[in-house]
Amino acid sequence: MRPARPVVLAGVILVLAVITAAEDPPSLAEHIEHLKSDNAKVRWPAAVALMNMGPRAKGAVGPLIELLDSKSQSVRSTAARILGSIGPLAVAASDALAEALRDEKDAVRRNAAAALAKIRPGGGKAVHALTKALKDNNIQVRRYAADALGAIGRRARSSADALAAVLKDTEISARLSAAQALARMGKGKLAVDTLAATLKHDDLYSRRRAAEILEIIGPDAADAAPALLYALNDADGWLTPKVAAMGAAARALGVSEKKLRDAAIPFQNDNWILRWRAARALGKINPRIATDKVVPVLIEMLNHDQAWMRQMSTQTLGAIGKPARAAIPALQIILANDKSEAVWREAHKALKLIRREKATTRPVDNTAVDSDGPDIANTATEA
Repeated sequence: MRPARPVVLAGVILVLAVITAAEDPPSLAEHIEHLKSDNAKVRWPAAVALMNMGPRAKGAVGPLIELLDSKSQSVRSTAARILGSIGPLAVAASDALAEALRDEKDAVRRNAAAALAKIRPGGGKAVHALTKALKDNNIQVRRYAADALGAIGRRARSSADALAAVLKDTEISARLSAAQALARMGKGKLAVDTLAATLKHDDLYSRRRAAEILEIIGPDAADAAPALLYALNDADGWLTPKVAAMGAAARALGVSEKKLRDAAIPFQNDNWILRWRAARALGKINPRIATDKVVPVLIEMLNHDQAWMRQMSTQTLGAIGKPARAAIPALQIILANDKSEAVWREAHKALKLIRREKATTRPVDNTAVDSDGPDIANTATEA
C-alpha cells in the first residue's frame, strides 16, 4: 500500500500555518486593547510598539483620544505620549490634549504639552490651553508648553506676552524655551536681554543654546553683540565652577594632571562649540562685526586638532562670504594639507563663496559633520 503522502503533507502545512499565525505581530486594534490593561507588563509593550510605529499608527488616533479620559493616570499619560509620536497626523487629538493640560497629574500634563509640540496644531483651543500652562507649577509642563507654542510659531503670537513673562522664570530651561518660542514667532527682540545674560551663565549648554536662539533672531538681536563677543573670545570659559570643583577633588585624591586634563576635554569641546555658535550668531546679526571680530577666531579654529571643529569653521566662513576673505590663505592650507575629506569639501565651498559672493547671513547645513566629531545638528531642541 502506498503511503498517504497528501494527508501527511496537508498536516504539515496546517501545523506551519498555526505556527505562522502564532508568530504574527499584534494588530493595531490589539495594541490599543492592550493599552487598556491594568497590568503594566501588558500595557507597556503595546505602548512601545505604537510609539515605534510613529505616523504609521495614525489609525489609533481615535481610540487614543478616548484613552485620554481613562481613570488610570498611566493610561492617560501613555496615550498622550503615543499621540505625540504620531506627530502632525494626530492633529485631530489637539483639543483633547488641550483638555489634558488641566489633568491633576503632572505626568499627564507634561506628556500632553510635549505631544502638542510635536503635533503643531493650527491654533485655537490648543494655543489658549498652552498659554495657561505657562503658569503651571511643574517646570517640565511650563517648558514643554513654551516649546509647543514655539512649534506652532506665528499662529501662536497671541501668547507672546505670556511667554515674555516666562523669561523671568526661576528655571533657566523654561526661560530658554520661552525665548526660542518668541524667536520662532517673530517676537525674539523681547528675549534679547535674557539671552545676553544667559551667555555668561555657568552652564555651558545653556550658553550655547542662547547663542543658537540669538542666531534665529538675527539683526533684531544687535543688543546682544557684546555678550556674544564675550562668549566668542572667552577661551577659558569652559572652566566652569563644576569643572573647578572636579579638579580640586581630583587633586585631593592624588589624580594625575593628565587624567584631570582628559576629564576636562568634553567641557573644552563644549566651549569650542559655544564659540562657533557665537560666531554664527554674530555673522547673522551684523556681517561687519563678523569681518572685524569673528573671522580671526574662525581662522584660529581652522587649526583645531579635531576635524569636526575645522569643518564647522569652514562652513561658517563660507556663510559669511566675501567679508571673510582674510581666511583665504588658511583655507588654501586646508585644501593642500587636511586629511579629512569632509573638511576639504567645506573649505572648497567656502573659498568659492568668499571669492565670488557678497556677504550672506543664510544658515548653513550642519548635518554632514565629520564622523570623528559629534553630530551637533539637533543641539537646540532640548534643554
